[in-house]
Amino acid sequence: MSIDLLKELGIFFKEELLSDRSKEYVDDVTSTVVGIGGPITFSVPVRILLNCLPNVKPFRNLKLLPYKKEDSLNNFDIIHGIICGGLKAEEFQVLLRKYDSSSVCGLVWTANFVAYRCKTCACSSCMALCAECFLSGNHEGHDFNMFKSQAGGACDCGDPNVLKEEGFCKKHRSKFKEVTPVPPDLLVPAEYIIPRLLLRLIIVARVGFLNKDSYYEPLVSYLQKLCLFSEVMRSAVTRAILSPDVYSEMKSSCADKENDLWRTCQATYEEKLSKLESPPMDAIDPYFNFPRHIVHNSFLDEILFWTVKHFFPTSIVTWLLNMLPDSQYKIEFSASFLRHYTRIALCLMTTDQAEAVTNSVVHISVQLLSNEKLALDLAENNQLLDILIATFAYLIGCVLEECLLTPNDSSSGGYHFVANASHKVIKDNCYWPTASDLANIFNHKTIAAKFLESKPLLKVWIDTISKMTGMNVNTRMLDEHVVYENQVFYSSFTLEIESALIQMIFLLNNADNNRKLLVNMLEVCSEALIDFASAVNIGEKVVRDQVSFHLPLHRYFSTFLSTAIAKCNYSFVDLPVDLDFYRKVLYHPLQIMACIVEINSKMWVRSGKSMLLQVSAYLQSHFTYLFVDPDVFILQLGAITLEPDWFILRVLDFFSVKEFFQLGVDARNPRLSSATESDMLYGALMLFGVILTNRIQLGMDSSQATKLELLTLLSFSDCTHSQLTESLERNRLAAHSNDEEKFLSEIAVYNPPSFQSDSTMKQGMYVPKKSAWLQLFDPIHSYLRSCSRGDYRSSISRFSKFAFSERLTFSEDLWPPYRPYVPPMKQYQQLEKIFASKAFHAVIYIVFYKFLYGKDSVCEDILGIALHLLSLCLDTVHNVETQVSQLKFDGPVRDYNYFNWFRSNNILVNCVHEIKEVISSTSSREVSSPEEQDVFVTVPSKMMPSSASTSLTSRKKHDVLCIHEDLISLLVKSYNKLAPLPLQSNQLELSPAEVPIGNGPKNIIHVLSRIALMSELCKERMLQLMQAPSPVVSSSRISEKRLRAKERQQKLMADFALRQKAFLDTNLEMDEDEQEDVTDSAKQYFCIICGVAAASTSELPFVMTAFIQPSKVLGCRVPLNCSRSISNPTEHMLASEKESYLYECAETLFGANVVAQSAFGCSKSPSVVLQTCLHCVHTKCLQSYRASLNNPQFALPSYELIEYDCPLCRKLINSTLPLSQHELASQPCRKKQSLDLSYNTHYIEEAMLRFTQPSDDLHIDSLVKIFSIISVPSTFEFADHSLWTQILSKVAKDYFTMFILNGNTPQKQGFAPMFQAFNVSLQYLSREDSNILKFWRVLSGVESPSLYVSFFVILKKPVLSFRNQFPFLLMDPFTLLFNFLLNVPMPIDIGTFTCISRLVFSLAQVKAMIFLCEQLPLDEQNAWVETASKNSSNAHTSTQKFATVIKAVQEIGLVDSPTNEVAICGSIWTEKSIEDFILNECSHLIRELVLLKDLIFQSSSSTASVSLQDQCEPLNEEQIKNGLQFLGLFEEASFTKCEIAFSSGLTWSLIHQVKKQLQRSKSNVKFLMDRREKYGTPHLIQLPNEFSELFQMYRFRKCSVCGTAPTNPTVCLVCGNLLCLQGKCCRNRETSIYECCEHAISCGGGVIPILWISSTQVILIRGSKSSIWGHLHLDAFGEEDKDLRRGKPLHLSKERYGLLQNQWMYHSYDASRFKWFLHSNRL
Repeated sequence: MSIDLLKELGIFFKEELLSDRSKEYVDDVTSTVVGIGGPITFSVPVRILLNCLPNVKPFRNLKLLPYKKEDSLNNFDIIHGIICGGLKAEEFQVLLRKYDSSSVCGLVWTANFVAYRCKTCACSSCMALCAECFLSGNHEGHDFNMFKSQAGGACDCGDPNVLKEEGFCKKHRSKFKEVTPVPPDLLVPAEYIIPRLLLRLIIVARVGFLNKDSYYEPLVSYLQKLCLFSEVMRSAVTRAILSPDVYSEMKSSCADKENDLWRTCQATYEEKLSKLESPPMDAIDPYFNFPRHIVHNSFLDEILFWTVKHFFPTSIVTWLLNMLPDSQYKIEFSASFLRHYTRIALCLMTTDQAEAVTNSVVHISVQLLSNEKLALDLAENNQLLDILIATFAYLIGCVLEECLLTPNDSSSGGYHFVANASHKVIKDNCYWPTASDLANIFNHKTIAAKFLESKPLLKVWIDTISKMTGMNVNTRMLDEHVVYENQVFYSSFTLEIESALIQMIFLLNNADNNRKLLVNMLEVCSEALIDFASAVNIGEKVVRDQVSFHLPLHRYFSTFLSTAIAKCNYSFVDLPVDLDFYRKVLYHPLQIMACIVEINSKMWVRSGKSMLLQVSAYLQSHFTYLFVDPDVFILQLGAITLEPDWFILRVLDFFSVKEFFQLGVDARNPRLSSATESDMLYGALMLFGVILTNRIQLGMDSSQATKLELLTLLSFSDCTHSQLTESLERNRLAAHSNDEEKFLSEIAVYNPPSFQSDSTMKQGMYVPKKSAWLQLFDPIHSYLRSCSRGDYRSSISRFSKFAFSERLTFSEDLWPPYRPYVPPMKQYQQLEKIFASKAFHAVIYIVFYKFLYGKDSVCEDILGIALHLLSLCLDTVHNVETQVSQLKFDGPVRDYNYFNWFRSNNILVNCVHEIKEVISSTSSREVSSPEEQDVFVTVPSKMMPSSASTSLTSRKKHDVLCIHEDLISLLVKSYNKLAPLPLQSNQLELSPAEVPIGNGPKNIIHVLSRIALMSELCKERMLQLMQAPSPVVSSSRISEKRLRAKERQQKLMADFALRQKAFLDTNLEMDEDEQEDVTDSAKQYFCIICGVAAASTSELPFVMTAFIQPSKVLGCRVPLNCSRSISNPTEHMLASEKESYLYECAETLFGANVVAQSAFGCSKSPSVVLQTCLHCVHTKCLQSYRASLNNPQFALPSYELIEYDCPLCRKLINSTLPLSQHELASQPCRKKQSLDLSYNTHYIEEAMLRFTQPSDDLHIDSLVKIFSIISVPSTFEFADHSLWTQILSKVAKDYFTMFILNGNTPQKQGFAPMFQAFNVSLQYLSREDSNILKFWRVLSGVESPSLYVSFFVILKKPVLSFRNQFPFLLMDPFTLLFNFLLNVPMPIDIGTFTCISRLVFSLAQVKAMIFLCEQLPLDEQNAWVETASKNSSNAHTSTQKFATVIKAVQEIGLVDSPTNEVAICGSIWTEKSIEDFILNECSHLIRELVLLKDLIFQSSSSTASVSLQDQCEPLNEEQIKNGLQFLGLFEEASFTKCEIAFSSGLTWSLIHQVKKQLQRSKSNVKFLMDRREKYGTPHLIQLPNEFSELFQMYRFRKCSVCGTAPTNPTVCLVCGNLLCLQGKCCRNRETSIYECCEHAISCGGGVIPILWISSTQVILIRGSKSSIWGHLHLDAFGEEDKDLRRGKPLHLSKERYGLLQNQWMYHSYDASRFKWFLHSNRL
């Protein structure tokens, strides 16, 4: 390294500054530098030279170490040049990478980065791959997804601890190879400079400049650049940052010098370090003994300290993570990160940017703890578990508040403290990094086992969990509605799931069925539950009107206990608890179940909508295994371990229906109304069904559980594949198997994506199979899984539809098909003692009794579940003949004393036991002491009247109610009440079905049949009841509600008829004389509002509803056999681009005014699309209708296109078209009508002259609205007839063109009314100096050819002045045809149409002859002229006309004929071949004329000869012949002549018109004349089939406006341009219109569809409105992926793209009823 080399790097030395020894070796250094072909080594003198560098003043100016606060370091190019040793950076990088040995990618990204995750190749659930590594790897057929990183991450490609080797990309797949050692002197400059850069970084941090990006960002960016330079350079950085010696040496070098800045920095550092001490973790538990002070031994420690102190700057975090591929650095960094972990908790609690900081912490920790080997090493050597548990306990312990669960006796018991969910720490998710880290390490089996083995850690963890138990207590509002509804419940549910329950599942899954580990957790949980019950003082009294949905402590105990019993043969007796423990544990789960029913019954409506949201969150299908299932298992434990009678009465008490089961008094709990009592009773009985039949945690097979969960989801509604699989993936306790796809195919059928009648798109859905409905559907399980009543009703309704469609039943009021009893595991056999409970039998008895004799308090739903509970009792009867209990009471029984109601525990014996009398106290207090039974009053009626209860007020008086019913009699009478006819013995089933499907009577017969088969005594009792006469209960009960609804409907219809009649009388007062004035020939219209059919008159005109909007659809056509792809959208010229170029050429030659008023057929303005629903209405009726819409803007006189719905079909309209009294066309011929031009031309001219009518504001309205859409030159007057003729001609022509391209029937029906309306509108414009009449006179030969030269200078109005004439040869013949047709009066007869068509066709023939001249050499042209002169007797032959064209073309030099040498190989032209050429050139015009005649005259046989298929291909000879005969252009059927209607002089004049323009620009004239290129159907841009290809194509593409990659990249589907959606950087600075809205105007006339890449959605922009159209890309299961949340591979749906194509082409977006919103020009 010579002095000259250093000079090139910008460092100038003075030789006297160098020591003598340095000078000796300067030349030696130069000789050691070798080129790129070999290694570079540095000799020892280089080190001496580098040691001298700080003494050199220019080098000191680099300010590696600042001497002042303001010193900045910006000369990184010079520093990099020194590090590269004089080589270019690229060359030095190539050299260093020869020594790289690492195979880990390590690419680091921040939030919102799109990465990939392959579950097939992953060893850890946190694995991630960058796009480059994923796409270059082989993941075909794997289960992978693309996702947006939430907190950031790093690529794990090449790391075998996280990713399987088969998942490595090609670049990182190669195994470690031994490489050449790095030369010792290669990194000498770097090793000198890097420590000083690190020292500068900590100085910047110490002076507090980490909050200022400009001071540290360049430095950190350069350090990161060094790490990415090569692995060798990264190792140099990691050695410097980890070395304690380097850290000490660098600090000493500053401390030895007189540097005031360093002394200030050191003082600041010590102060900040002392303030950021570790929290006192020993206060949480003496087990934790962490040092509160920390000592920094390396640059890494201090840099990490300042990173924590300054809340994790993104650039520093990214730089630190970029060095993780270095294994030693990763270990040291992990240890240092743990030493600062407790301080991170303090920063999280104090920061104002909680989301950004938590994301950064998780960004770091997930890279460290997802590696099980590293995590285990940290747990063994660095107290990983202790630190994380202590930190989380500290965070929760800092936000405690007193629990609001009301104790029964406030004077006794302790206090329970819970986490305050409204605190900043909880609300801002400051705990999330620690909770995420715990979930991450608990997902490692070794660490989970280590944690479960440690009793001290378990106690701290469960104690923290207990502080979440009972948080966010909800209190029922009774008097007034809650004033403010907070969202605290979101925070509380998130805290419980993220910080307790997810960790519970990971611990459970990794316990590996180890009995010791599970028992450790159970012992700790049981102790905590006992403390919790003591703290909240749970007793016998039920505390109502309060509930907390958060019981994580109970759920830990429930989940671990069920697992221990199922997999480790654990038993209840092994648990060191008593029966009182179970009584207290079930208290709060039972309270939740009761409150859910209360909330759904709207008893908590005053407490706000948040209650319903909490119920929905609690019952959500994704988390049932975390909330509902553990709570249900606790209730099942209570049913198993406790006395059944106590348990049953406890449930009834919690549901507030204990009073319902008092027979003597018709009492009700004062908390309940009649409706809510029915709901609570139904809920209590359904809970009994859930407790007794749910087998999810009682030993159900995992495969069966998976099928049941799948079918339950499908019973609510059809589901997509992701809805089903995601529910199972999260619900791993309900489905442990990985065979979900197999189970899904067994129970469901896949329906591919489809379209509904209104074009609504449906995704691919799964629907249940017949076998699944019949074998698996369980209404009780559906009830348990339903978030609302609507879900459960939906499941029953869907089953009813299925049963009815399969003819399984014909009853509309189908009862739920409850499943038969399934025995649980042997450990849970004691659950069946509930079925043998006399109290349970009494509950069923009373329900049936009150159904018969109560006051409508029992509905059929309650009766159905009670009947099912009775059927379950029958399923559990083991011995039919049982010994009768010794307790026999033939006398009266007492209310609530259900133990003495029956003689036996056998349901069959109790079915025939007659309850004769019931003693009931007038008070609701139970009577159990015989001494209190003093006075008895016998009431013979079935139910004691309410008056009796009020007359007996003494506490010692009791009522004796005469019952005399047994359970069999109640069942038979219930059947007779529900069925139209009494029960007969022959209706009993000999072999009852397993699951009855039918209504109430069918289900009762099913149960009675089972009882009769099981007991002869019961059967005899049934026969006895059937033979006895029974009162007939009327079954034809017509609902009063339906009757009232029908009466209201009839009343409304009568009122509507009266209003309609009054409206007609007011608005349709028309004299009989006026009606007679309407001639018989006037066309009749039907008003869709008033319903009157009449003609359109000036007094009462008719209009047709229409919708007008700008469009550029036709401009998006490309030439035939061409297409536009997204990769090259500008490959072919669009029709709009060619049209624009044509207009510019014409404007250059003739001027804008001349071009606009000629029949040129091109325009700069967007086309106007007119759509009509063909509905007619009176103007007065329409005005009344618009006024009724209650929209103030309708009353304002504005020309804005206000949109509203058609009164009849509800299609969108914004304009109207005036209607005429006459038809558009008439089939009868005029007198003397012939093909003689002399007669027809004069007739048409006279018709045009008398066409004008007085102006009318109503009929000019349609022109005003079209004028507001089209941009016309400012020099034009609005009432200019010529201008409006061209505008309306273009609209009509575009309408006709769309019909030709699409063959659309609605367009065919709407053409005549539209054309007729335009015709009528032009009647009200003045024809003074109109060009149309002059056009007609010239082409028809009325004016002599000599006068034509001065034709265009006749007009002297300044507004219409122009400098040149516009030749007819440059006009579009078909546009000229529309000009003429719009200016003749209606009705248009066939003679008029034929005459105009003949002249226009002749003009096209002349142009074809000119094109033919280009094919003939000059000699052949002269030969044709000579032949014509010899046969001059017939001047009208095609030869004569062709000769005239040749002469005129030669005179003005219009075409360049080919030379004889070029044309000698061509064929010989004959008269026949010339005619064929001309007609082939005119074939497209022939097709258009035929179809136009068909539309105007509605001919039935017109299109038989001209097919609409292949509409862009030329017609064959037969089609041309038939077409011309149909048009009437020739009299001869033989078709042997090609006659032109023009005279030779007119033909000559038409050609000579372009003479002046040829002198200016011959190329422009020829370009304007030749418009033979044909375009196909308009299409949107072609998209690739794979969405990933489209995504990668636009992922990093930069916007052409702002030059940056858009945040929301969007693609215009019309042109393929990249747009910035809602990007402020690309908005128009003058108009403040954002890019997408501005592009919509320029590209689509205001109407375009755009594809939002990152969301996969298509957005429609139409004017000032926009809407979400839907998704074009679907996954393999036909499912959408909004915002790439699932990230599955997506494919283009051709059906959906075709639908979008049709809607765009036909402008039928509004027909699909999208939800539009105003975009305010901000898209």
